[in-house]
Amino acid sequence: MRNMGFPPNKRNELTLEEWDRFISGDLRSFEAIFDKHFERLFRFGMTLLQDEEIIKDCVQTLFIDLWEKKAQLSGVEHVEPYLFKALRNRIYNTYNAEKRKKEILTLLQRHALIGLKSSNDEDFNDTMQDQTELKILVNDLPLRQREAVMLIFFENYSYEKASEILSINIQSLYKLVSRAVDSLRANLNK
Repeated sequence: MRNMGFPPNKRNELTLEEWDRFISGDLRSFEAIFDKHFERLFRFGMTLLQDEEIIKDCVQTLFIDLWEKKAQLSGVEHVEPYLFKALRNRIYNTYNAEKRKKEILTLLQRHALIGLKSSNDEDFNDTMQDQTELKILVNDLPLRQREAVMLIFFENYSYEKASEILSINIQSLYKLVSRAVDSLRANLNK
């Protein structure tokens, strides 16, 4: 038995049975796990970040990822703690990604890349110079960083979609974008 120190609990046993059927590809078991845990996961997520839309998206994406990666989940011993931890990580990653995205958008706005126009010719020329400088700095980034910045900030892809396009995992994409933002910030402040 896979109890491992937790007191026997009929709900947990049923969940483990459902989990095993789900891993085997049983859609009904997956739906039962979703129905049983969605509300609790949502409430837990709301304690971490008070944004209903982001939390709903995180919980739904968690379940989508579970279904897509079910073959890799056979080692899960305790379903509920696994789900809560996975959701917490997803929320933190989403929050940090949104924070980085806002930082670079602010940075880009400050350096006039996002359509800031001036009626004054001198200001317009300064804006054009700033745009040119920022474009040069983006083009000077290493290829993968440049690709990541272009997909996330210029093409408005989500981190999930951009990671698929670049064929890298999402954690690697977060690191790539973070390095690119740090590099842009350092070079713009010179």
